[in-house]
Amino acid sequence: MNWTQLKSIPKFTPIEQLDFPKTKLRGLYSYDLGGGFLIGFSHRIFEVVDLERVESGEPSEYALSIYFFLHADERDLHFHPLEPMTPYSLPAEEHRFEVLPDVRIGDSFREVRKKLQARGNYANREVRSLIMEYFLK
Repeated sequence: MNWTQLKSIPKFTPIEQLDFPKTKLRGLYSYDLGGGFLIGFSHRIFEVVDLERVESGEPSEYALSIYFFLHADERDLHFHPLEPMTPYSLPAEEHRFEVLPDVRIGDSFREVRKKLQARGNYANREVRSLIMEYFLK
């Protein structure tokens, strides 16, 4: 799984259609995707019309939002779980979530700069611009 795959999930995609491993979190409207990623869901498709929530479709679980927490305690502060959630740590480098080709969650800015500069001779300011442009698309 990589950022392009997660970013391309349309809102209200039925969770059962997502073909990657996920674990439902008890007491929360979300699934743990591993490595600090969670996907939130809604039981109904909805839109907001004149400040009112208007629901449609059949009751199910529909993808709504994606979260990333580098540290488990940040995740726990955000979600206030009813029971302890599984702590996690970053997996080995080759299994970490890929943000850009060869750039993974947990890479330091120095490592990212080195990898990007090796590909295209980017200066520091250009590396920052490239990273910001990619995430703000």
